[in-house]
Amino acid sequence: LVLALPGNIQSTACFALEAPAGKKVTFYTDTYTDRQGLANFKDTYVTAEGEQYYENYPWRSGSKLIIEAEAGVTFTRLGYRRSGFNGTWAGSFSSSNDDLDQLWQEALNTITICMRDTYMDCPERERGPYMGDASNEIDAALYSYDQAGLDLTKKAILACVAWTTQSGAIPSRAPSVKPQEIPNQSLIFMTSAYHYWLHSGDTETMTAYCKAFLNYLQLFEMKDGLPVYRDGSWTWDDWGECIDRALLQAGIYYYAMNVTRQLAEELGITEGVEFLTERMDAMKAAYHDAYYTQAGFRSPESSYIDERANAMLALSGLAEERDYELITQVIMSTYEASPFMEKYVLEALCIMGRTDLALQRMLERYDPMLHDEYDTLWEQFNDDTGTVNHGWTAAPLYILSKYVAGIRATEAGFERYEIAPSGDLDHFTCSVWTPKGELKASLETADGARVLTVTAIDAEGTVVIPEQMGSSITVTGGDAAVDGNRVTFSQAGQYVITVR
Repeated sequence: LVLALPGNIQSTACFALEAPAGKKVTFYTDTYTDRQGLANFKDTYVTAEGEQYYENYPWRSGSKLIIEAEAGVTFTRLGYRRSGFNGTWAGSFSSSNDDLDQLWQEALNTITICMRDTYMDCPERERGPYMGDASNEIDAALYSYDQAGLDLTKKAILACVAWTTQSGAIPSRAPSVKPQEIPNQSLIFMTSAYHYWLHSGDTETMTAYCKAFLNYLQLFEMKDGLPVYRDGSWTWDDWGECIDRALLQAGIYYYAMNVTRQLAEELGITEGVEFLTERMDAMKAAYHDAYYTQAGFRSPESSYIDERANAMLALSGLAEERDYELITQVIMSTYEASPFMEKYVLEALCIMGRTDLALQRMLERYDPMLHDEYDTLWEQFNDDTGTVNHGWTAAPLYILSKYVAGIRATEAGFERYEIAPSGDLDHFTCSVWTPKGELKASLETADGARVLTVTAIDAEGTVVIPEQMGSSITVTGGDAAVDGNRVTFSQAGQYVITVR
C-alpha cells in the first residue's frame, strides 16, 4: 500500500487490522533511503490474534506512507497522526513571481520538518543539531515563526554555551557519541545568534553566549596579520568542489569577529574584547596583498577561485567597496557552493547592492527543486545525492524577507527597524512576527506609481526607498517625516507611501 500524506511531514503511522498471530506488517516512508541509498527508518509490527489497533509512537518523516503486509492481514483502518515542532507559522511572503513564492514556502516546509526539540540537519538520517545547519534555519525561522521560534533558538544558543569545552572550543554537534568542533560552523553560528539578538532583545542569553564566544575566537592563531587555518576535530569547510579553505575560513572568522564586536558593544561588554579590534585591523591591512588576483581573491595555497570565499569577504565587511565588482564577477561565474554556503553567497550579493543578481542566481540554482515531486528543498543542488529535505537549504525565505522585501531589525527587540525594499519586484506582500506584533509591508505598482503600504509596530521605523522606484514621495495615514528617500515614523498604524 502506498498512501499519500499532505506533504513532506513528521508523523506517526496508525492502523487497525484483523489477522492471525505472527503476521508481519512493515511500514516506512518514501524517504526510507536517501538518494545515495543510505537506509533510514523502517518499522515492523507483528500481529496478535484477531482484531487489533497499533500506533507507532516514534515519529518518522516523508510524503508517502508505504505498508507491506503479509497475506492474511485485513486492514480496517489506515491513518497517521501529524506532529512536529510546537510553533506557529507567523510570517508570509507573496509576490508577482510564482517561483519565488514557491521557494519561500518550500524553504518554510524544509525548516519545519527539520525542527522539533532542536534544530536538526535532516529528519531521517541524522537528526543532529549541527550549528551550521541551525544557523541557516534560525535566520529563516526568525522570519516565519512566532515566539516559539525565538524559544527554540534560545535553547540552541544556550546549548552551545553548555557544550563549551574546558579549552574554550564550542562543538558543532553535541551532545552525541562524537561531539565535533567544526570551526566554520561554530564561527558562522554567531552571525545568526546576533540576528536572534536583534529580533528578541534577549540580554541574558546573548551575554552568556558572547562571553563564551569571545574565548573561542581567541583559540585561532594569527600569522602575518591573517588567521591560521583551524582544523578543529572535524576538518570540514563545505560540501562540493573547488573550495579555497584558507580564504573561506578567514572570511568567516572576520565575519564572526565583526558581529561579536557589535554585540559586545550593544551589551556593554568590555572585558576581553580588546583583541577584536587589533585582529580586525590587522586583517584589513593584510588581506588585499595576500589574496588579490585579477581573476578574484585566492589564498596562495589554493588552485581555485572560490565564490564562497570571495562572497564571504564582502559579507563579512573585510573587503572594500572597490572589490565588489570583482567579487560579483566571481560569484556570477562560479557555481560550486552547496546550499549551506549558498545562503552566504546570495546574501553577499544583497550586501553589495545586487539583489537583482541574487534573485537571478537563486532561481537558476534552485530551479530543479521547484520542479520535483517534493514540497521541501534538497541537501545538495545535485539531484542524485543527499536528502530531499535539509534545514540548511532555507536561504530563499531569509533572502526574500530580509533583502527583497527589506524588513529587518536595526536595534535589539525591534526597538528600531527598517523596511528597505530592493525595488526588483513590482508587487509583493511580506509579514514578520516580532515581539511587538506583526510587521507588514506590501508593494503595488499602478499608474506609474509605486505604493508601499506598511503596517507598523510601536517602535521607531524607517522606510528606505530605492532610487529606481522614484524620488517624489508622499505619505498618508500617520505622523511621518520624509527626508530625501527616507520615511520615518514612531507609532503603530498603517502608513501608505506613494512614490513617483
